[in-house]
Amino acid sequence: MVSVVGPAQGALAECEDAFAASAGMFVAACAELAAPQAAVMTHAQLEDLLGARMREVTRQLFQDHRTFSNAEFQRAKDRILHSRAGGSQAAALTLRTQ
Repeated sequence: MVSVVGPAQGALAECEDAFAASAGMFVAACAELAAPQAAVMTHAQLEDLLGARMREVTRQLFQDHRTFSNAEFQRAKDRILHSRAGGSQAAALTLRTQ
């Protein structure tokens, strides 16, 4: 897969990583359409194929989003605990276990 994210765009690179499974499924669907078998399919068959593949991609997008959001929430929680502890790693660990 070709990346469209430059080195200065760290947040976008993080999203690209978080949604890699979805992107991979989309690329696989595109490859399936480019395969010789797709050339002999009827319009209705192609529509069914695309409908099924895009439902799978959509489900994976939801899952990737959920995973990404949970990770973001955990990082924010860790930052708050760290700042409340005055930057001390030991104090932050103590707060997490309470």
